[in-house]
Amino acid sequence: MKKVLLHACGVTLAVVALVASVMTANAQVLKNSEVPKAVMEKFHAQSPKAKSPSWEKEGANYVVTFKEDQSMTKSTYTENAKWLKTAIFVDQEDLPTNVFNVVKKEYPNYDEIMYAYLMKEEKNLQYYLVGVKVSAKDLLAEMRFTLIGNFVRKEEKNLPTAAEMDKMTTEKNTAAKSSGKVKSDSKKKNAKKTDDYLITEDKVPAAVIKTFKKRLMNASDVRWYYKPGDSIYSVKCVVREQNTLGKFTDQGAWISSRTELEKEKVPSAVYKTINTFYPSYKFVSAGKEVRKDKQDFFAIEIIESQYARKGEITTLYLDKSARIKYIEEPGLVAETIEDKLTAEEEKEEKRLDKEFAKDQQLDIFPVKSISADEIPASIHRWTNMYYPEYVYKNIRYEEDEEFEKEGNIYIILIQRPGVGQPYATVYFTRNGKFLKLIDEFRSQEEIEEQMAKHQAAPSVPSQVSTAFKTKVLDANDLTWDQDEDGNWVASYKDKKELSKQMVYTSEAVWVCTRTLTPQNKVPTGIVTYVGKNFSNTEIRECWAVSDPQTKLYYHVNLYNKKNKLDFDMDFTQAGKPMEEVE
Repeated sequence: MKKVLLHACGVTLAVVALVASVMTANAQVLKNSEVPKAVMEKFHAQSPKAKSPSWEKEGANYVVTFKEDQSMTKSTYTENAKWLKTAIFVDQEDLPTNVFNVVKKEYPNYDEIMYAYLMKEEKNLQYYLVGVKVSAKDLLAEMRFTLIGNFVRKEEKNLPTAAEMDKMTTEKNTAAKSSGKVKSDSKKKNAKKTDDYLITEDKVPAAVIKTFKKRLMNASDVRWYYKPGDSIYSVKCVVREQNTLGKFTDQGAWISSRTELEKEKVPSAVYKTINTFYPSYKFVSAGKEVRKDKQDFFAIEIIESQYARKGEITTLYLDKSARIKYIEEPGLVAETIEDKLTAEEEKEEKRLDKEFAKDQQLDIFPVKSISADEIPASIHRWTNMYYPEYVYKNIRYEEDEEFEKEGNIYIILIQRPGVGQPYATVYFTRNGKFLKLIDEFRSQEEIEEQMAKHQAAPSVPSQVSTAFKTKVLDANDLTWDQDEDGNWVASYKDKKELSKQMVYTSEAVWVCTRTLTPQNKVPTGIVTYVGKNFSNTEIRECWAVSDPQTKLYYHVNLYNKKNKLDFDMDFTQAGKPMEEVE
């Protein structure tokens, strides 16, 4: 299910009227012609891909139920076509684990979770709404959670009537079928293993056999599987000495074929993507799935070093361009005193660590990651502003072809906590300036709006602007920005066309002035020192800096072409590193 994730803030639960199928008794079913034109136009504009919409009128509001992105969805509008909220059915498997922990704590004897919805309201408010049935107390508890499963509040109501309960069950089953998940939680626990659905070939429809023989020619070791009540037939076989899994509809239409790949046959682009964000892992298996809908992908199973002892697998799904689409990671459980390793386990863990280190040396693209503590504060502020629910999964500091002129940049993978949760990749300069966002779970319009908002000229405090104008009268091409310390930086060119930067605190206190020194005018002492002490290293930028406390000095950005590493050093006017000056 595609989820657009933004910051969740609080409003009262009174706004939400048992969205999860407990409809008001006097809800009136409407024909399309009975829906106001403005409401219908608003709906189509918001949900252009909606399928099978059906309308009802609840009080003065218009409610439409439809299918979008394989999920049952319900949106509410006023008679003036104002959108109020949208509820998206969520299978309980997709809820954050903490939701179940809180429900169990609040209602130890609860019967079941009647419904779960991802709610969207005005001002980008989003949260989970979960309905919990507690027969012992004759109540239905509506509980609200943030997108990472933090409990917000609850509202207790009387249990619905028998008729309303029947309607809830019907809608729940309809929503589950639309997402391909028909069984309830209790049934899932007792579900049969795949091998229990093994059938003989004579029970496979002729149309399926015919398509199978065309799609997977000369297959051997053929085994057919079918789950009663399902519409999909699966086949496991060997094609050209490769294990293959094929899927077909009961009408004989081909759906997909997944072929097992040897490590050496996985495209290097896939390895490069994985190694970018998972620098220490052990390869387990790989497969390529070819699909009728053209959404082909690679499924790569790895074991990260932190999961080595238990052998837990992380599965990465990448599209044809080697971009990560989904991530399924093993659940993490905090270690307690009881989890302390035995001497034998410690020995085994050390052995595994050595194996991982050796295996890592064989990787095609060996790279290293850095910790969140090593990135500029401005990156933390950006993440907290636009992705408050997400956590840092991996941080790279390296060159990228698209931003070659920037030297080393930060490439950061962030993801919402949990298994198979959405992710995003963000690019920043070495100073923490935002460059690019890739988020497959947001529309292009939303990304462009977010980028435009972030890249828009900041609102400079009037006292800062006044202080700058008082001191500088000849500024050309003036732009303002904030550095990682929250100071205001005015970048401009003077009348001699020299690039300059003047820095002020938010209280308009002057911090420093920097002037970019042309390459042919970098002090000889600095050039000599760099050439003598750093091989394969070039001077990229040299800024003359003046501030209230220090004599004029030079701030120099250096780049090692061999190691692809850039770093900064400060020099005195005589060309001596300031760190060596007592």
